[in-house]
Amino acid sequence: IVRGADPQSNTYLYDDLPILYAYHLDGLTSVIHNDLIKSIDLYRGAFPANFNNATGGIIEIETIDSVQKAKGAFQVSLWNTTAYAATPLANGKGYVAVGGKYGYLDRTLGQSGLLPDGIRLPRYNDSQVKFVYNFSPEHQISFYNLTAQDNFAIAAPNNGANDPTKDAFSSFAGGRAS
Repeated sequence: IVRGADPQSNTYLYDDLPILYAYHLDGLTSVIHNDLIKSIDLYRGAFPANFNNATGGIIEIETIDSVQKAKGAFQVSLWNTTAYAATPLANGKGYVAVGGKYGYLDRTLGQSGLLPDGIRLPRYNDSQVKFVYNFSPEHQISFYNLTAQDNFAIAAPNNGANDPTKDAFSSFAGGRAS
């Protein structure tokens, strides 16, 4: 929340490209791999003129701008797996950086039996690819590919008796998903 605005009022930019949503369904996991991020700038008010339609705030994400040597990272946790790789190309004239996540909380915690039947926890994945080639110090070409997908399912049983004291879904009564 920036200055009291809802998340849809904020503008998220990834190297000046707008992204429609910056977080997965859980609201905690970014759709951008951490190792691709060089800096994040937050504008809460008095936006520069190039941010014409923002009403809540501007979150400007700047990604890495060079790769000097090949590197990578891989992480496995209870709720997701992330991977990252970057390498220079063409004798240092360019580079490619790739990152991604796969979330599977539905297959770990969801299989524990702690949740009522019919609820599947969110599952998500994302990927980012950045390819840069420098023709000269003044001329550069960049290609980006950003993908993200989230899904969630609930199959509430049909209760004919409507007894909230015996309904496993009663704790979700009055809930709202958006």
